[in-house]
Amino acid sequence: NLVAGQPAAAVDAARQIRELGRRLNEPDLVAVGLNGEGRALIKSGAVADGLALLDEAMVTVLEGRLDPFMTGVLYCHTIAACHEIGDVLRMSRWTELAERWLTTVPAEVTFGAMCAVHRAQLQLLRGAWDQAELGALHVVASLDVNRLDYAAQAWYVVAEVRRLRGEAGAAEAYDEAHARGRDPQPGRALLQLQTGDAVGAATSVRSAVAAVGADPLSRAPLCAAMVEIAIAAGRLDDAVAAASELEATAATYATSGLEAMAAAARGAVLLAEGQAKEALPVLREACRRWHELGAAYDAAGTCVRLAEAYRALGDAVSAAAEVQRALGFANEKDHP
Repeated sequence: NLVAGQPAAAVDAARQIRELGRRLNEPDLVAVGLNGEGRALIKSGAVADGLALLDEAMVTVLEGRLDPFMTGVLYCHTIAACHEIGDVLRMSRWTELAERWLTTVPAEVTFGAMCAVHRAQLQLLRGAWDQAELGALHVVASLDVNRLDYAAQAWYVVAEVRRLRGEAGAAEAYDEAHARGRDPQPGRALLQLQTGDAVGAATSVRSAVAAVGADPLSRAPLCAAMVEIAIAAGRLDDAVAAASELEATAATYATSGLEAMAAAARGAVLLAEGQAKEALPVLREACRRWHELGAAYDAAGTCVRLAEAYRALGDAVSAAAEVQRALGFANEKDHP
């Protein structure tokens, strides 16, 4: 039901599983029901209630009351849910706990590789690009036979690292992710932008938004990319619409990652509209949020836009300070 986009039906099914588990005194079923209901509530927009149920299910895991297979499944589902809604801090916590648990089950290879995907996603966000690429390539080697979905995610991380570094091989890595079922957007469109094809990138990202459907969480990273691409392509109306949608999604789900994305997008649009004064506080808030999440690359990019806003207002001293801060974040990225 969750995959089919029917969260209400998923809530009902999960509650039935949970009640069955309680009647049979089966903690595995209770935990699965709690986790499923939590993920369904999050999809419905009841984020706080959903996250509370995810945490409740994970208490059972931390108490060691479940068998190793179900423990691994619940770690994976919980971390994936946190990644989807941009709850970076919660994702980090559960990833660290999952890795600690894995040291107690050394024979478990598959869950270790799956957990490594999430670690690579966090490393990508935080600028530890060498580690992210190496970890993702290790996942590909481990899971390319029995878990193509995770291998696809790993290839996407590899592609993103190569794109962000400006290295060869990014396009091929996006192709590898695509071949395994992972939509290569928005990375592929951002790569088009990076190679100078702003108009083509704008067309690609618009198509990607249309193809993904109505799910706001799936649309959010595409909207963030659309803002950057549309501004570069001179399509300000598209940028305004994407930023507005992203703000609405962030207001609904209220997670740290989505709020940072929305603030950065809104600030970029205001700056592109020539409203440098109005952009300043929004961009400063975005930079603060990215820094708190350890997202050094995004923080540096926001500082560059802050410098543009200060220059537009004739404040060369503040602009220079933001450029220096961007360089500091860039150095932090290289040495996390």
